[in-house]
Amino acid sequence: TTRGRTRHPSNHKPVLRAKASVRGPRSLATEDSLVQAPVASGLDLAAGSLRLRRGVSRARTMGAVPRSRRGVGLVVVAAVVLVFVANLAAAQSPTKKPTKKKPSKPTKAMAVPKIKFGAGVEPHRANGERGLGQPEKCNIGYYKRYTGAYPCKQCAAGYIAPNKGAINCRKCASGTTSNAARSACVSAGGSAAKDVPKTTYGPGFEPQAVPGEDGLGPAVACKVGYYKAYSGAYPCKLCAEGTFAAKTASKSCTKCTPTALMTSNKARSKCVYKPGVPTPKPTKKVPTKKPTKKPTRSYAEYLNEQTKKGATVYRPAKPCRSEENGSQRCGIPVGFNDNGRTGTVFFPQGYRNRALPYMLLWHGSGWDGSDMINIFKQYAIEQNYVIVAPDSHNAMFWSSPDTAKDQWTADWFHAQGCWDAVLRMPGVKVDPSFISSFGNSRASYAATAFASRSPTNFNSAVIIHASALPQQMGTRVFPILWTTGTKDPLYGPGPTSIDVKNFRLKRPGYKISWQIWIDNHTINNYTQVFGMITWWLRPQTRNIPINTYG
Repeated sequence: TTRGRTRHPSNHKPVLRAKASVRGPRSLATEDSLVQAPVASGLDLAAGSLRLRRGVSRARTMGAVPRSRRGVGLVVVAAVVLVFVANLAAAQSPTKKPTKKKPSKPTKAMAVPKIKFGAGVEPHRANGERGLGQPEKCNIGYYKRYTGAYPCKQCAAGYIAPNKGAINCRKCASGTTSNAARSACVSAGGSAAKDVPKTTYGPGFEPQAVPGEDGLGPAVACKVGYYKAYSGAYPCKLCAEGTFAAKTASKSCTKCTPTALMTSNKARSKCVYKPGVPTPKPTKKVPTKKPTKKPTRSYAEYLNEQTKKGATVYRPAKPCRSEENGSQRCGIPVGFNDNGRTGTVFFPQGYRNRALPYMLLWHGSGWDGSDMINIFKQYAIEQNYVIVAPDSHNAMFWSSPDTAKDQWTADWFHAQGCWDAVLRMPGVKVDPSFISSFGNSRASYAATAFASRSPTNFNSAVIIHASALPQQMGTRVFPILWTTGTKDPLYGPGPTSIDVKNFRLKRPGYKISWQIWIDNHTINNYTQVFGMITWWLRPQTRNIPINTYG
């Protein structure tokens, strides 16, 4: 025999002999009972397998197991081994860390809309208590001046709030007081009385503080250093640092400059230097004398002054020279122009002892009187009129007074002196019905104003490619011809029409005619000269307000 086994004498096969029961807690009774044994863990299975082998060995030594139960035992053993191997593999595999569940975000509750309780509005009162309910207007007799979640306040004695939603109380008139409900003013006998009209607190003014009273007093100006920009029953505000208000009733504050050096004082009434910045010494202001205007002088007075000073009033003129058709060009014997520029006069043939039209012709910039005579002399020969053409002190412009109240300029005295000198020449005789002043370009301002203020009785004026100023005109009124060119870059039809309209509006007594020429700023078109001479010497043509010529 071998250990735990017996050989049958006939077939020598081992036969398992098992007892009916196995004693002890560690032995198993039968193979069927092993199937019902619970397996807790891998170690318990290993111990159970060891016990099974020992029990089977003991059973073999005690007796053979029937052949029908051998297959069942092998299946059980195989199942136990598989379970053991599976549990052992699970025990050796790394354990996964338990994942922490993220806490769920709390859901936002619906935001309660914020309620604003403005001036004259308080929170609604429910069940006799004041809670933050819906806004409601202050009752009659109550007021609320500022925004906030606080209740309205009853008006003080002597003040009323006759309407709901009042932001201030109104003071009762003298000799009256408010009733118990603060809704109306009553007299001493208890009858209703009129209340004081509402005061308007405009910019720069605030309600006067009434000691011991909650109502609003009369309007008072903001103090120095304070300002108020808008209307309303609220107090003035102190200017911010770096700004000041030097006067009362200020609507705004002024900034101190330069900001790097200056700031405002504590009272916000002025600017001071910042701490650490050296204060410069004040400089004494030297009073400046206002220039005094000399009284207006006539040409005769000016002539007397020049004579007393010993000035050479007249000097020898350039000799006359004969020109075409018996005409003459002469220099004017006058010495008022200290720049060596005097003037020129042009006489047509047969002028002596004949009453002829006389023209005072003012030249444009860069010219002189002789240049203007070259343009107008052809028609002077044909129409028999005299041209007096003075020279300006400065060849580029004529100096004129700014207004009619100002005294004459040296150029005006020179022009009048040239005119008077020509009238003193032998054989000169003037037709008083035709005395005109012609001005070219910028000289038109001087020509028109001089004709209205000269002692000579000018009865017309012509503006050539320029304009006139209403404030320079004197008291004399006469017809004016205004001319311009369609291609004039300085005084075209557009600007000239505006000047004409403005002149007519401010000086309605002047009769103005207007001629538009297809020309530029120069006088190259002799048809234009003929049109101006015709307007001057043919008064019946002046009834046409606007003429356009080619």
